[in-house]
Amino acid sequence: MRLIPILAVMVLWALPLSAQESRQDTGQDTDPETERVVAYQIVNANAIPASLTGRSGDAEAGRQLYFDRERTGCSGCHGSPGGPGAEVGQDGEGAPKLDRVAVRLDEGTIRLWIVAPDALRPETQMPAYYQVGQRTDPTDPRFGEPRLSAAEIEDIVAYLLKAGVGR
Repeated sequence: MRLIPILAVMVLWALPLSAQESRQDTGQDTDPETERVVAYQIVNANAIPASLTGRSGDAEAGRQLYFDRERTGCSGCHGSPGGPGAEVGQDGEGAPKLDRVAVRLDEGTIRLWIVAPDALRPETQMPAYYQVGQRTDPTDPRFGEPRLSAAEIEDIVAYLLKAGVGR
């Protein structure tokens, strides 16, 4: 039986640097509509229980993101969790399949796997999707922001909660 080390302290990750501030630092034009990276709390070293947006995501938008290999790559590694769009996915290599993920993991743990997977498993190859500075192309309107917005992360969480129940 493999034991996963438990962090001895609760971690509070407050990311004070916003994408807008990042643009200011690099001399890029700022946009008042730029999303700030919201602070989130990791509870019991295994979950972000609170929504990053304060509301549930859109499962259909999450499905589209999940199967968008250019934006997220989720289905390329994990295959399909079942449900709508299953015909698009392929079995991933080295990444766990997400069949019944919503039965095995709670919403907060699914969210943490997307936001900061290395907090759960430091040796993981899964990328984090919510870190300042992940968008590095200066022509990108979201330059300096995380790979996914808080709303997009909530959309993927909603999709996995809906699709990852059966089988």
